[in-house]
Amino acid sequence: MKRKNNLAKHVRLTMMIFMAIGAWLVLASIALNYGSSGAAISNTIMGLLLVVLAIVGSRSPLESSPICWITGAIGVWLFLSPFVLGYTDQLLVMANNLWMGLFIVILSAFAAGEAQGLEQSLNSH
Repeated sequence: MKRKNNLAKHVRLTMMIFMAIGAWLVLASIALNYGSSGAAISNTIMGLLLVVLAIVGSRSPLESSPICWITGAIGVWLFLSPFVLGYTDQLLVMANNLWMGLFIVILSAFAAGEAQGLEQSLNSH
């Protein structure tokens, strides 16, 4: 029982971190002065999507495994977007996306593992 609670807490904590990252992505276009570039649009959309997914995932940690795949894809997009959208000349913006993307991918993998463990622990009882 304690293992189940810990797994659920880990998933919820990760989702809260995703909410914070999503909010940062939305606010970063102002804080880092992106202007009206593709980076600003992309990060705003991905940030809002991350917040919504995190809210859904935190409400039901048991069913958050598919959400982790989507958040992982968001992380991959954020990592690749400077190269795809062509804003590698904006070093601060590019660095923000590379780090946030990498961090999201790692957190997504962690949360997916915890959600999978939660599902297995419920199925074994």
